[in-house]
Amino acid sequence: MLLMISLLSIASLQGAIAASPPPPPQSPIVPISYSYGGYPRIQADIKWGTPGQSPVPTIFDTGSPSFWVFGPKSTINDGSDAHYVQGPCNKTVKAFYNWPKSTSHSKGGPTKPKGGSLNYAYGGNGKLISASSLINDTFAFSNPNFAKLTNNQVALADYAQITQLDDKCKIPESDFDHSILGLAPLSQGFSGPSFRDNLRRTGKTRSSSFTMWFDQQPKSVKSPYSGAAVFGAAPIRKKYIGELVRIKQDYPEDPYVGYYSALPELTVTSIRKPGKSVKIGLADSSVKRCLLDSGTGEDRVPFSEKEIIKATGLIHLQVPYVIAWNGTCESIPRTATLNFTFAGVTKGKSVTVAVPIRSYARGEFDGIPGYDASKVCALSLSGDEFGDCTLGAPFFTAAYAVFHDDKKQIALAQGGVSTGTADYVAGIEINNIMATRELLIVILNHTNEELIAEPEWPPLDHGQWTKSPDLQPPQAILAGESGMLRCQSSHIGGGVDGSITYRIVGLEGRNEVAFRWSVPYVGANKFDACCAVSDFTVEVLGGRGKEAVVVFVFGPAKMADVRPGDGVWAAVTRYPVECAKGLVGGFNHH
Repeated sequence: MLLMISLLSIASLQGAIAASPPPPPQSPIVPISYSYGGYPRIQADIKWGTPGQSPVPTIFDTGSPSFWVFGPKSTINDGSDAHYVQGPCNKTVKAFYNWPKSTSHSKGGPTKPKGGSLNYAYGGNGKLISASSLINDTFAFSNPNFAKLTNNQVALADYAQITQLDDKCKIPESDFDHSILGLAPLSQGFSGPSFRDNLRRTGKTRSSSFTMWFDQQPKSVKSPYSGAAVFGAAPIRKKYIGELVRIKQDYPEDPYVGYYSALPELTVTSIRKPGKSVKIGLADSSVKRCLLDSGTGEDRVPFSEKEIIKATGLIHLQVPYVIAWNGTCESIPRTATLNFTFAGVTKGKSVTVAVPIRSYARGEFDGIPGYDASKVCALSLSGDEFGDCTLGAPFFTAAYAVFHDDKKQIALAQGGVSTGTADYVAGIEINNIMATRELLIVILNHTNEELIAEPEWPPLDHGQWTKSPDLQPPQAILAGESGMLRCQSSHIGGGVDGSITYRIVGLEGRNEVAFRWSVPYVGANKFDACCAVSDFTVEVLGGRGKEAVVVFVFGPAKMADVRPGDGVWAAVTRYPVECAKGLVGGFNHH
């Protein structure tokens, strides 16, 4: 006799789904680039206001928390090499946000910050910025394929003081930063406003996460790298290869700002004659962490320059005094890399980010007297750093990076492998919320037999059980009853994979029935069930989405299709199930 599905189970499922919040609007996406020449860093070209104005190059900076842009009548001061001392050179800022010309800025225009002007310091206090007001407005991007972002709060800077000699005041104002969009968490004691906090406060995102990546390196060494950052979400299509691994972090004592990883290992091989990888030793063994800072234009590492040069075949120039490639930048093999391996939080896990040597060939030293770029290629890379490690813009060209502040997690994978990001529609599809993957599992026993499991929680391949009293894996599922259990991913970029096995009471020999599920971070959900007894079968219902509900219906092999009309379909959706092969070895599949 076919037993009916528990109405209580149906009501529970419907209630859980009804309580789910509505999806947010399309997650914000910012196109980013890494150019050639000057002192390039990761940047976004932002067009403020309505109508959109000329783009302001904006440093996209994981190493600072605040968002500012120059407004009208702004001045950059330099010419002194002493900190906190005004120089003789004052330059009028030409690329700025002209808020009076915008029709979409906040009502009433700029407002004074509580507590007075906002002040920002960068580069060991060698760059001081003063902003006397705040304003909200729409901005777009130089790349028209990306949607505008409305109601963005930014500080209007009007003065910058740069500690730098400037003979006869010849350095053009365009060489200096005109805007910085800080991405780091806004720690106590640091001035805002925060772009990411504003996104969350205004409902554009629900998650504290953001994801950033770059496409494949360009064909020409002088062409820009193209990428994107997604806030509160992640691309559905993988922009990386290998596994996304949550890495170990190591933070200094407060106060600090930014994201720090535990110190990675560095391995290299000969560039001209690739062979066995060589592990590079430390010049300073006291360094235990690296700052991940997209607002720095170089990778500055505590590894031995002598060992790097010996293993790779690179050279050391005297003018400028940097590591270099003995040939033109264009002649650097595209496959030549520095390989940074980060330890994972999970025991035995690690991830290697292979940074192309060409990512360090960005023209930082072009134009320096005595440097001949037609013969050698100076690199934005320094070793022998004592007391410090910074992985800057070159590193980010090769890293698929996910940051989640609420969970205090960083995950990395090998990036620099995708294409089409600049096309937006063709290159990016978005999972609107980067939440943990969750799965509610319902097992309906439609037989006259009792199911028994082991009393311990079965281990999951990926993810973790949600151990609430009402959702523990039931040790017994009586005839005609149901069991419910819930699991979720344990880290950003993680999925949920696992299984639970029951024995059919009263049957001798092979009497197992196993239920298995896979809800990956990227890709289709998969479910499978296998029974060792040919008299029984399992039907799988539902299972779509990041927060999925799957129903395993265990019943007689001859039972009719389960199509209850009492409401279960409001909770789950029937669809063709892709059965993962070989999930439970040796079982007959029904």
